[in-house]
This record gives sequence, C-alpha cells and structure tokens, in this order.
Amino acid sequence: MNADRYSLAERHSSESFVAVGAEGARTAREFCQDVALLVRALAQLSPQTQRPILAITDRYRFAVALLACWSSGRVVALPPNGQTDLLRKLALEQDGLLIHDGDAIDGLDVRAALAQPAPETAFAPFVLPAAQPLVVIFTSGSTGERQPAEKTGAQLLGEAALQGQLSLVAPADRVLATVPPQHIYGLLFGILVPLMRGAAFSRGTPLHAEAVAAAAREIGATILVSVPAHLRGLEALSSTALPSSIRLVLSSGAPLDARTQAVLAKLSLPVREILGSTETGGMAVRDPLVDAAWRPLPGLQIAAGEDGQLLLDSPFLPREVARPLACADRIELNPDGSFAHKGRLDDVVKIAGKRLALSEMEARLRELPGVREVALFARATDVARGAELFAVVAGVGPTRESIRAALLRSFDPVVLPRHLRIVEKLPVDANGKPGRALLLALFEKPTQAAADPEHKRLSLALQSHEQHGATELFRLEGVVPAELHWFRGHFEGFPILAGVVQLRVLVLAECRLRWPDLGPLRRLARIKFRSPISASQQIVLTLRRERSSASVQYEITRGGNSCSSGMLEFEPVAP
Repeated sequence: MNADRYSLAERHSSESFVAVGAEGARTAREFCQDVALLVRALAQLSPQTQRPILAITDRYRFAVALLACWSSGRVVALPPNGQTDLLRKLALEQDGLLIHDGDAIDGLDVRAALAQPAPETAFAPFVLPAAQPLVVIFTSGSTGERQPAEKTGAQLLGEAALQGQLSLVAPADRVLATVPPQHIYGLLFGILVPLMRGAAFSRGTPLHAEAVAAAAREIGATILVSVPAHLRGLEALSSTALPSSIRLVLSSGAPLDARTQAVLAKLSLPVREILGSTETGGMAVRDPLVDAAWRPLPGLQIAAGEDGQLLLDSPFLPREVARPLACADRIELNPDGSFAHKGRLDDVVKIAGKRLALSEMEARLRELPGVREVALFARATDVARGAELFAVVAGVGPTRESIRAALLRSFDPVVLPRHLRIVEKLPVDANGKPGRALLLALFEKPTQAAADPEHKRLSLALQSHEQHGATELFRLEGVVPAELHWFRGHFEGFPILAGVVQLRVLVLAECRLRWPDLGPLRRLARIKFRSPISASQQIVLTLRRERSSASVQYEITRGGNSCSSGMLEFEPVAP
C-alpha cells in the first residue's frame, strides 16, 4: 500500500465475507457486483455534479453506496441524522441526490438498484488516491452547532489503515458496531477498518444491551465497537449473555467512567479507548483497565501549550490547517510522551468570579449513591454571575437535597448548579452523546398544564434542533396519551385530537417555548387538517422559523404522512 493511494478489500478473497447479519451475508465478489450495479444506477439517474447524500441504515448497503460514489469520483455527504426534514434541506442546499433505504424518502432507493440483475464483475480491490476528497462529515453537535468537515483519502483511509494495524484486526474477525456509519468513528471501525483488514462487519446497528448481545451471538462477533452510553447498559446483562468470542471492545466519544470500566472488567472484556474528533481524526489510545495515560498514535506529535492546551500535528489534519493545531482539549504531559486528559478548555468556567472545572464537579456527582450518568454545561448570561450552571443527573435515589449537600462538601456554594434535573436516563443522540439541545429541553417549562392531576399531558420529546443559515428548525416526537382529557366524549369509540387542541395546546405552546421573543398571536394562515390524530399514535411535530420572521411554519405527521400543517403569525416585537 503506497502513501499516495489506499486499497479496500485487498485482503479479502473472492468468497470471503465482507458483511454478515440478519439481512444475509455478502462475499467480496458480491460486494464488487453490487458496487458496479449502483455505479450504473448513479450514471443513469444523477449528473456527476450532484452530490450524493447517504441516508442508509443497513451498514452493507451503506458501504456499497460509499464505494460506488467514490469509484465514480463523487464526494459523499453524511448527514448528522436521518430525519426527513434535514435530509430534504441538505438535498436542496447542496443540489444533492438522496441515496436511501427507507420508505418515506425521495431519491435513489439503493434496495431497488441492488435488486437488478448483477453484472459479471470480476473481484478486484478498490484503489483510491490519497488526495481524492471522499466525504463531508458533520460534527456531533454535543458542544454546539454541527459543522461540516471534509475528509480526503489520506485523512480517512490513512487513519483506517493505522487504526486497523493498532487494533490488530485480522481476516477472521467479525466486527459489531453500535455506532451508525454517518459518524466518523462508526464509519472507520464499522466499515473501513474491516474492509482494509480483510474482516467482516455486521450489517445492523443494535443499541440496547439485549439487542447488542443477540447480534453478537448471531454473527460470532470478535470486536465490539461502541460508546460509553451503550457500554453502560451491559451492566444489566448476565455474564453469559455476550459470546466468549469477543476479544476486544473499542470505545470512543467520551471517557469511560469508573463504573463502566468495572462492568467491562467483570465481563472480562478487554477495552481500548480512542481519543479523537471529527475535525482531527484519532489522536491517542489507551487501555483504561491497565493504564490511565493516553498515548499518541504513531506518527502524531502532541504537545502542551498555554494552560495545558493540546497542540496537535497529525497526518489526518487538512493540509491547509496551521500546525500545530490548537485543540479544545486540556492535557498534562508525562515525561515519556504520554498524557493525562484534563477535559476541554471550555470545561473551566467562571461563575460569580469563581473558577470551576466542570469535569471535577461531574466526577463528584458520579460518586453519589444511585447516580449512573451526569451531564453539566454552563451558559453565559448578561448578569453579574457571568455564567449559569445546568446539571442533569441520571439515576435512582438522589434528590436535590442530597446532591446539594454532597457538592457543598467540595465546592463553594456560589458555583453550585441553579438549574438541576434528575432523570432516569440521559437523553442521547444516535452516537450516544447527550447533545446540548437535548439537555436544554429538559429545563424547559411544561408545554401544557393539565386541568386535573390525573390527566396526562400532551407533550413531545425534542429530537433535534437544527440551524442552517437564517433558518431554525425543531423536531419533536412522541405518542399521544390515550388518557388525555380532551378525548373524553369526543367521538366515542374513535377519539380524535381536535384541531383547536393541536394548535393551542401543542403547536402554540411549543412555539412559545422555542422562541420566547415572539409577540402575541396575530392570526393563523394556510391551516389544513388532512388526517385525524387518535389516541396512542406516534406523531412528529416540526417547527420552522426564519430568524428575522414573526411567523412559524408547523407540520404534524404520522408515519411520514401529514396530519395537519399551517403557519402561525405573531405580532412583531420592537427590539
């Protein structure tokens, strides 16, 4: 393998498996044939200038689409999630072609393309130039707005080659990933590393512990690629639930806490952590059950700048980036070149003149009995305190009083969180990260107060918050409770949610929560009720507003079909 090019499937034989799983195993020869099929479909349906946007859930079909696009010289966009509104918006913004395997999305259905007669294609490795732009990946949004990052062959495949060597992935391995391939970590270890090392990867992406264990047993998984939020759930499994074939667990996205490390140790699962980001690629690795120190990847230089800021020089950085790159991490270097990770630079905040390391308070909170997960973040304010601290504690047993009492033993009262929520489980996105928008939603006031304590509330859970230019979009989802008091006496035997309830209790209330600057409601426009909403149905509410506008567009859908839509126009409020 030359430094100026990289090969995929080079270590596979014609009949060795590339992918395994419930949807069927596929050999390297079949993989080449499927890629050729999709290359042909792309040539017929899409001009070369149109950017492919992948919204594919099956990992094998995702890999086929990647190689088909790359083989035809196209740069692939990987959206941060598969929400229909976001996909349509990306397609409009980038003049993109949606390649998907869903039933409610327009574009090229990869399933239909692969159902065509396969061409007589000989098995051959896929060779890609190091300088070729390959993908645009979006950052996770866990610390702010999602940002696009373009990756070339040298950055993406170069790291896959190195990570495969370090992890000692072999042709006999079967890799199971709980992280979707739209995320760089899931893409690297769930597809690219197995393809480069001659191994097979699982087609599915199980999340919950029982599903992970079942999938691991089904394919005889030897490597589990996951994140702390998913690994934590393994605690509920018996010692025999996971197959003994698993020889290595890879974890990234956040530090493994002591409790999760103990779970992995109890299950006799060797673990390797990977430190990196979408922008930088991988930076360092460690075996936390053996040594807490991080060790830079071979060929990378890591130094400590002012205030311990991590300075990085890496072959996985874009060529145009100044080196060393000042990263948003704080470290403490050891004499042997390893380092301790001290959190992010924005981990240290100033509250009422006092400096506070968020990671230090998080560590104290995790030590409390019954606490399983913790998320802290600070928001700047225009008052004298400078910043306000928000804390979300997941667990059973802790109370506001016990949390405050415990923190007072270590921290000045002035820095204690003024905003605290105790929940059963942290809200996380598909990558296992508790995004800022999901956490903020926990602190919003209820959308509707029930007329009677026994009545269920009509409220939906925030799924995403997107900002693209001047447009802001919220997506909420949930089940309509059958016990809503508005259903009483409303068409006995077939209760439906009245339009006035949809608008006043749900849509208008959510608009007030999302945009407190909106003035009084002036009028409703273009309101259409297309399909009734009944009890126990899953619905999705989408709210869209242009930043300078006093109007909000809404749509309520069920199963991809529109139930109601329209516009709420508010009185402008003077600045």
